[in-house]
Amino acid sequence: MSQFNVVSASSSFRPTSHAFKLNFMFQTRVVHADDDGSFHHFGFSFVEAKRIIYGELDLNILVDVIGHVYNMLQVHQSSPNDSKNKRITIDIEDAA
Repeated sequence: MSQFNVVSASSSFRPTSHAFKLNFMFQTRVVHADDDGSFHHFGFSFVEAKRIIYGELDLNILVDVIGHVYNMLQVHQSSPNDSKNKRITIDIEDAA
């Protein structure tokens, strides 16, 4: 990979807890490389749904959920003055 920046991951919502992120630009180039086994391929950190529900996780780090949605409310505007951003509330439970 070439022509990219390493920048602080300090936005409100982050996909990882790592302090830095790669910033791709129009000039960024990525090429295929042989897998020598030196990189962790996935980097997932699975958590139980109850840890999300009980507020045990950092609210600024995005998470993926593997489980079941058992209740979903209607979509509504996040703010009366903001028609672009919408919000939906869901209830989840662990798959097992």
